[in-house]
Amino acid sequence: YLDGKGRAHRMEYWSFLLIVTVIYVITMMVDAEIFAQSFGTTSDYMFEAMAAGMYQPPLTGIVSLALVAPLLAVSSRRLHDIGVSGWLAIACIIPFIAIAVGFPAGKKGENQYGPDPLDGAG
Repeated sequence: YLDGKGRAHRMEYWSFLLIVTVIYVITMMVDAEIFAQSFGTTSDYMFEAMAAGMYQPPLTGIVSLALVAPLLAVSSRRLHDIGVSGWLAIACIIPFIAIAVGFPAGKKGENQYGPDPLDGAG
């Protein structure tokens, strides 16, 4: 998942985004529990502190840094599949753009970025 070359079909892209979302939810829950135990308050206060810009969950921050390269790589491959430059994957950091990239069908057959990932599939 670190290679931005080639093409990624919709199922690969959406599967990756689903896995990343689950990982983020789990890390946020763990961070909320750590916060609650460390500060002797409820985990709800962590989200209020985050919204006010007073707290950044450490585990979620580390996981975010670890997942940024794979997220950019799969986004780049997905953009290649629809015939667009992978450099636009940087815009996929904005959630609405990342979601929009997953909807269009890929170009049929080989394009300048490689063979169709669905050729020969079931």
